[in-house]
Amino acid sequence: MTEQTKTQPKGIATGRIMTIVGAIILIIGALLPWASVNVGLFQQSILGIQGDGGIVSLAGGAALLVVGIARKGIIGKNYSYGVTIVGVLAGIWLVSKLGAVLTTTTQGVSTSVGAGLWLSLIGPVLVVLGGLWTVGE
Repeated sequence: MTEQTKTQPKGIATGRIMTIVGAIILIIGALLPWASVNVGLFQQSILGIQGDGGIVSLAGGAALLVVGIARKGIIGKNYSYGVTIVGVLAGIWLVSKLGAVLTTTTQGVSTSVGAGLWLSLIGPVLVVLGGLWTVGE
């Protein structure tokens, strides 16, 4: 057994694990508060799934589905290209949502970014890194 043969399965497993963890983080982040709106004495938290966070959950679910299919050998290592694209698109979309929350200003109303949005931003990074890790093998 050559040195390359010994290291290849470990690299593929690492990429898949990173992708799975990133996808789960995307789904969990969508279930948590993405923003908090304060008007005087009143405060309202907005969960990711109450707005457009369902798209993030779908991206995470799609990444998990593709990794699950690839795990069974149906599409093999080539899944990583699609997963990487899903991660990039989810990341761009989440950054735009972060910008929308940060730039929302109205007299007497303040907004702040919730933990779910911050957590969700970690997910696409791991999905992309996991996909690229697998492509590099």
